Parts: sequence; C-alpha cells; structure tokens
Amino acid sequence: MRVGNAVASKLTIVVMDQGVSQAKLTKCLASLSNQTQPAPEIMLITPKATAEFDVVTFKLVQPATVPFKTVVKLANQWATGDYITFLSANNFYLKEDALATCLTELTAKQADMGVANLVTLVDGPFQFKAAPTNLHGLITTNNILPYMRIYEAFRGIEEALFSRELLAAVVAEHAVTSEQRLLYFLVHECQKAVLLTETLTCFVPPDADPLPAFQWEADYEYSNAHRFVQAIQQSDYQPQIDERIKVTIGL
Repeated sequence: MRVGNAVASKLTIVVMDQGVSQAKLTKCLASLSNQTQPAPEIMLITPKATAEFDVVTFKLVQPATVPFKTVVKLANQWATGDYITFLSANNFYLKEDALATCLTELTAKQADMGVANLVTLVDGPFQFKAAPTNLHGLITTNNILPYMRIYEAFRGIEEALFSRELLAAVVAEHAVTSEQRLLYFLVHECQKAVLLTETLTCFVPPDADPLPAFQWEADYEYSNAHRFVQAIQQSDYQPQIDERIKVTIGL
C-alpha cells in the first residue's frame, strides 16, 4: 500500500525499515532532513502503517520481512528522481552535505553510477573503512568482484548512487535477490561507474553483527570478455581468412 504523493526530484532516497525501533528510524530520517541536497524525494518502505513522518515524501507499507527483490521492484516502480540511493533505517548520513557532494561529483564525472566511501559506528567510535583506488577512479566489470571481496563498501548497496534508468535496465534483465547482486549487475549494465571521494552512509551493524560477507553467486564472472567472443562467433565471424582475401592482401 502506498501513502502520499510522489513529486519529481533530482534524487530519490529509498529508506528500508525492517522493523527498527522508532528512535532509530527517527535518527535516520533526521539525517535526511538535515541534508543540504535540495528537496530529495524520500520513499519509506516500512511496516509502520499508522505512523506519520513529515520528512517522508511517501511511504509504502510492507511487512518487516519484505524480501529485497520486492524492495527493488517497488523502487523501480515508484521512484521519480533522476538518481536513486538506498538507506537502511538502521543507518544514517553522517555529514549534512554528503548527498549533495556525492551527486555533484557523480554528475561532474558524467557517470551513471558511483560508490562512496564507508564509515561504521560500532560500540561508540566511528571507523572509516579502506577504499579502493585506481588510476582512472573507475569501477568496471573487471574489478567489481575483487572490490566486493576486499572492500566493505562494496558488500551492500547503501554507498551507491545510480541513475533511475540504470535500475530499470537491471530489473528488466536480472533477478536481484540481494544488495550485492544489485551492485554487481548495476556495474555490468552501466555506461560508467566511478569511485566517489566522499563518505556517504554511516553503517550501524545491528546487535554488533559484522558487515555482510561477500557471497559468491553462480552467475558471477570475473570478465565478460568470453561473452563478447560468443557474440562475435554467433555473427558472421569467420575463424579463417578466405584464400582469395589472403592473395589480395599480399598484392
């Protein structure tokens, strides 16, 4: 069930409430209302059917156990922003200019996807996690799996900003059953993905649980080069050069 009216916005934030306490949800939403990013669209997916939230653009009432694939489909259906990002109601944005800075960098680099740095809050102190670096600052189909294995910011979707069109393309082609799968397929479908220099989400592990571990999936691949080869072979590809062509080249 949807409550409220969506409005056109530069950015849609999908807040995922899986039954967290009212205090945690209030802190999460307060971090959104304090953002300097002008008028983001805030979509709240929550089991709290009767609760009202001034900062929320609209809410979609779902059970606390709603699967992630349903969350993604709802975001694809209802989000109107040019860019989308996800945020668990257990977490929050640490800096007031985090969204504005990340979105400015993303658009300046003419990318349809970016992944920001990660900070966690465990038993009091903030912990800034290591982030990958490379010469061109790009996330590609060749490095996404190593990044997912090594860097915790790539274990979920909350550090990512991506275009609404990119999400639609992924939903149309792939079964997205987890945050890691969504991140993986976003990188494979996008035109350009970049490493953002700003910190976005402050991740608060529930009940001192660790950050999610990397999960290998059967349809993951370290390179899509073999699919390019298959596509060529299925076209008018000739594995050997015709003898007459050889003679012409020789002359």
